[in-house]
Amino acid sequence: FYGSEKKKNLNDFENIYVFFELDTPDAQKILDLENLLDGEFPYGHVAADLPFSDALWTCSTMFSNCPIKVAHKRIFLFTNEDNPNADQINSRDQSIQRAKDLTELGIDIELFSMNKSEDNKFDFTLFYKDIITIPG
Repeated sequence: FYGSEKKKNLNDFENIYVFFELDTPDAQKILDLENLLDGEFPYGHVAADLPFSDALWTCSTMFSNCPIKVAHKRIFLFTNEDNPNADQINSRDQSIQRAKDLTELGIDIELFSMNKSEDNKFDFTLFYKDIITIPG
């Protein structure tokens, strides 16, 4: 979880909490995820503009340290923030470079965008056009 109050990740980045290490999904993991939806989010949320590149770096580290063979390396990115680090050019550039590095390592980023509201639609062109490779 990117933007959490708590932290738990191999890089020791602030505000990034790894809920599960990379592993084969099982019934217990699915139940644990469902339980997050049913109650209060126990890891908190910070409103600060955090370096998005740290989240991508954490994903890269997780794949590098994964003890099991992964056939297809993908990051499922669920977000309603269409313009992270909007006022921080250096952070944006680092995120774009980190995404390119992931692509070169054979790791795909799949974006699942959500609107903030009916009037505030997710705008892919603000940032993610430089992060996500669209097939075709």
